[in-house]
Amino acid sequence: MQTNLSIAGGLTAASISAFTLLGHFNTVHTETDAQEEEQSFLPFSDLALEEISEAQLAEEKEKFMEFVSQFEKSYKTDEEYQFRFEVFQENLRKINAHPESANFQLGLNEYSDWTEEEFGKLSGTSHKKHRMPKRVGQ
Repeated sequence: MQTNLSIAGGLTAASISAFTLLGHFNTVHTETDAQEEEQSFLPFSDLALEEISEAQLAEEKEKFMEFVSQFEKSYKTDEEYQFRFEVFQENLRKINAHPESANFQLGLNEYSDWTEEEFGKLSGTSHKKHRMPKRVGQ
């Protein structure tokens, strides 16, 4: 059964499934230098560097489509859709890597396609990475 979910500017679940969401790699081969013979990847984000199976990617796409439907998300461009999917993937992987024995739980919610910085601005808990404390007298 195929769901015809309208997402961004007329995109449907069927048309989105035709996209290869993490297939944005460029492979560079040259014949002059052995070092350049290795593949060079240019991913959209760090999570694309992680090697994932097609089954895992398909599961993440399905969860994202469910998320989009459940929280009535819409994205104006293909680029925004791609970005939000990648953020969702990163957050989903953090959730899955979170130990069950921890004294708090993580899960999907309406902010699962937001970056930590975006959520921090909303909640007032924004923190600057690599912030060094000031020395006394400076």
